[in-house]
Amino acid sequence: MYYVKKLLSLTATVILITVLAFLAFSVIPGDAAVLKLGTDATEEQVEALREEMGLNDGVAVRYARWAKGVLSGDFGESSYYNMPTAELLGEKTVTTLWLAALAIIMIIIISVPLAIISSVRENGIVDRIIQFAGQICMAVPSFFLGVLIILVLGLTFKVFTVGGYVSYKDDFGKFIGYMIFPAMAVAVPKIAMTVKFLRSSLIKEKQKDYVRTLRACGTPEFKILAFDVLKNALIPTVTFVGLIIAEVLAGSVIVEQVFGIPGLGRLLVMSVQTRDYSVLQAIVLYIGCTVVTVNCLVDISYHLADPTVRNKR
Repeated sequence: MYYVKKLLSLTATVILITVLAFLAFSVIPGDAAVLKLGTDATEEQVEALREEMGLNDGVAVRYARWAKGVLSGDFGESSYYNMPTAELLGEKTVTTLWLAALAIIMIIIISVPLAIISSVRENGIVDRIIQFAGQICMAVPSFFLGVLIILVLGLTFKVFTVGGYVSYKDDFGKFIGYMIFPAMAVAVPKIAMTVKFLRSSLIKEKQKDYVRTLRACGTPEFKILAFDVLKNALIPTVTFVGLIIAEVLAGSVIVEQVFGIPGLGRLLVMSVQTRDYSVLQAIVLYIGCTVVTVNCLVDISYHLADPTVRNKR
């Protein structure tokens, strides 16, 4: 019953997102027909194009038409690029997802070992260094970190070519090689947050009675940490990491601009400037659906991982 409720809640939230995404760009000033034809167009030409684009219909009619198209994979046509929005978003969405995937991999494989080391060496020199570095990394915005990576690794040490983006269709190896650096800019602040959260969870878990009992029984410290403490400490961390994953999937807009990556971030900025409403609606829908879907999956995962939560349900 719990899972049915979550799925119903997810469905209702997605429908609400579609309504808000459509209405938000229906009430703001600006005329897509004028923007497409230019200011030199006559009133008759503008009116004819508005009729052709269905802009003269009521809001409810236009929403129903748009929602029906979305369900079939048709997000309308870009008024600026003069091509189907779904086709325009295809390659750019893949690029953004690869950036997010690399950042998420970095977050997981780096933050867990650092949190374990920090908790084992609690209040030691290594722990203090990790915590100090983490405070700095959390304070640095991703876009500024991206600028530093470009200046230090790109322009100073020539580790990568600034602006040398290569599409995954042309050379996948070079594509990944370039994407590692913007992924670092996205991941580093999130790594610092995850380390801080997981370290606190590990330290709190180590102070519980069952750990003292295992030690009294002669269980090796490494086994206690790896098979008991870490497993239990990861349960509350699931929700936190899920929120970070949702943020990474949805928000790498400025980092893409900094590194010159032709993903959804750059397209979003361009669409705002050109008032390309169909593209804006599609991107906002992607971001909203990504966040609520990840949050729903996190809730389900937490429910499956923690038996105490299942019993309360």
